[in-house]
Amino acid sequence: MTRRRGRGAGSDARPDAVTGQALALGPIDYALLGLLCARPQHGYELAAVFRPTADLGQISALPRTHLYGHLHRLERLGLVAGTAERVGRFPTRRVLRPTESGESAFRRWLDRPVERIRDVRMAFLLKLYFSERTPGHDTAALVEAQLGACRRYLAARRRERDEAAPGSFAQLVGRVRVAAAAATIGWLARYRAERASPRGERAGPGPLPIDPPPASLGATSQRVTSGAATPGRRAGGTVTYVICEPCIGVKDASCVDVCPVDCIHSTDADEQYFIDPDECIDCGACEPACPVSAIFPEDSVPDNWKDYTAKNANYFKK
Repeated sequence: MTRRRGRGAGSDARPDAVTGQALALGPIDYALLGLLCARPQHGYELAAVFRPTADLGQISALPRTHLYGHLHRLERLGLVAGTAERVGRFPTRRVLRPTESGESAFRRWLDRPVERIRDVRMAFLLKLYFSERTPGHDTAALVEAQLGACRRYLAARRRERDEAAPGSFAQLVGRVRVAAAAATIGWLARYRAERASPRGERAGPGPLPIDPPPASLGATSQRVTSGAATPGRRAGGTVTYVICEPCIGVKDASCVDVCPVDCIHSTDADEQYFIDPDECIDCGACEPACPVSAIFPEDSVPDNWKDYTAKNANYFKK
C-alpha cells in the first residue's frame, strides 16, 4: 500500500523511485525547481539563496542539510537530474537541471492560487517571486486568481461563523478566520493596485510586496484624531471610512466581500453602499478592494465629496 504525504493544497504527488511512496511536493520543492528552471546550478549556489538574509531566506531560511534532502528527493521523483562537471581547477561539482517533468510541475504550480489563507504567507509569496522572474508569466492573472480563492475561502468561513452557536468557541474561531481572510484580501487588493499604478510598473523583476499579509486583524487602524464625535466619527476620535460618489450606479460589492464584520449595507433601492460607523472596526480592508476608488478614511475624503460623510452617517439614523 502506498501512502500520500500531504504537503499543501494543489501540489503534485509522484511516486518515489526508491520507496514507492506517493509524495506530494511542498513550497520549497517548487522553489528549488523554479531556481533550476532559471538556470542549472549546484547545491552550494542554491543554498546561498536560502540564507536568512537572502531573498528566499526571508520567507523560509533553509539549512544546507535540509536543502540537500529536498534535492535528493526531487531526483528520486524524476524531477531533477544532475551531472558531474568540473570548471578549471575547482573540484568536480554536481550541477542540477530540471527534467521535462520538473519544468511542467513547476509551471503548473506557478499558475495555481493557494486555497488556504495560511499558505499565502509562504507558498503564494514564493509564487509571486517566481512569477515576476519567469518570462511570459502573467503575474496580474495570478494575483486575480488568488483574490478569487481568498474570497471563496472568506465566504466559507463566514458561513461557519454564522452557523456557530452564539458565544461559542467555534464562533470565536470563525471570527478570527474571517478577520484573517479579510486582511489578506485587503493586502492583495493593495498589491494589485500598486502593480497597476504608474509607480508600480517595473521593467524587470521587482521587490516582493512590502507589508506581508497579516495573520489576523488583531489591531485596528491607527488613524486617530482629537475632538468630539462628528458624523462618520465615533466618540473617542477613531476615524471610520466613507463611501463616496464613484460607487453610485456601480455597487460592485467587493468591499462587502472583504469586510470582516459585515458593516457595509445597502438595499436594492439604494444607489450606493454605506458603512455603518458604529460597526466599522477601521481595518481598512474595504478601501483597496473598491475597483472605482470610492472609499476614503473620513479625514481624507476629497473636498468635493465632503457631503458624503454626513450622507453616510445619516443613512443609519433612519
